[in-house]
Amino acid sequence: MENPKSQSRLKKILLIILAVVIVGALGVGGYFCRIKYGANKTKKIERTNTTIPNQPDAISPSNFQAVVIDTNESTTIVNIGDIVKITMPDDGLAMNYDTNILQIISSESAVPLKVNRAFKVIGDGITKVEKGDFSVTISTGKGSLTQSNFTTVQWANGGALYFVDTDKSTVTVNVGDNVDIATADDGNAISFDKNILLGISADTVGPSKVGYAFEVVGVGTTKFEKGSFSVTIIAKAKESERKSIDATWDLYTNYKLGFSIKIPKQVLNYADNRDNKMIPFEINEQEGNRVGIGTPGNGWSILIQNGIKNDADLLKFIQTQYMPECLLGAKKETAIQVGTYDVSIDENGASGGEGCFLNFGYGVKYSPSLQKVAQWTSGQYPHFFIDQNTLVDSEIENSFKFIK
Repeated sequence: MENPKSQSRLKKILLIILAVVIVGALGVGGYFCRIKYGANKTKKIERTNTTIPNQPDAISPSNFQAVVIDTNESTTIVNIGDIVKITMPDDGLAMNYDTNILQIISSESAVPLKVNRAFKVIGDGITKVEKGDFSVTISTGKGSLTQSNFTTVQWANGGALYFVDTDKSTVTVNVGDNVDIATADDGNAISFDKNILLGISADTVGPSKVGYAFEVVGVGTTKFEKGSFSVTIIAKAKESERKSIDATWDLYTNYKLGFSIKIPKQVLNYADNRDNKMIPFEINEQEGNRVGIGTPGNGWSILIQNGIKNDADLLKFIQTQYMPECLLGAKKETAIQVGTYDVSIDENGASGGEGCFLNFGYGVKYSPSLQKVAQWTSGQYPHFFIDQNTLVDSEIENSFKFIK
């Protein structure tokens, strides 16, 4: 017969084991409950531009792709119906984008100080999703050519995007532009001049139709041909472009007139700069040899003149642009470009101090080797502020360079 004390100890041991099992079961159950119902919904996106995630969370892209983007100042080409998820800073700043192109679907926390926002692509065109210093460019159209012949939209790299679907048509483009051609998916081979067009992609765009996307990389004329279908592409040299340098500055290059200059993306509104209202800094390519830069009612007109062979020609140019009594002053080589000179104007003039009176700022740049001069009048007052305390007139002027 067992000792009563032994039985009591055995019961206590069994009760302790049972308690441990119950506590463990509750802990495991709670752990799986947290996983299933998402006590922590933070998810890290490890893939970057144009990859298709295996599990697009709550997004159901159906027959379209889900595109994940987390690279600042990148450009991604999508189709209408696609889902775009962008990982951006969670910095509390406002977000801007074209609601005619993107429709926001969801927003959730990502890695520390980041947020995922998902959009559905609902319209054709190009838009920037901007949040503080972060921006990505979303471009639609490739792979879904829904627009007909000669429709043009602004392309992200400063060129244009052309949709062409009319047989025996002709389109004139610039180097750097993009051309999408839609034609019958009839199994015939395609032909084109690879020195002019660089093939990017081929996608089904409708019943028995295929779209071919090209970048224009060379000057000349080529025919895109597929069976009996043909389109003539006339490619010209690019006349000008505006490219981003960083979050504050762009570089404007005018190949036709032969110069480049650094310009801000935005400046304070000249008429109301105490309210911190930022407005776009614009380029106005005028007829002839002038280019306007600035904002409405506040800017400079840059004049480019060729054929200035010597000081005599330079003096004549100055007297024509300013006053006949003005004389040629000192020439000082610019810090940014060897062989280009800042030219001053001698206001003493031919009549010993009378007749040449310039009570305003001006800029004259001269390249003897290129026989080219640039001129603008900056006026009596400062023009361009990128914030309340930062005037950038001189930085813009000092960035000017001639190009061949």
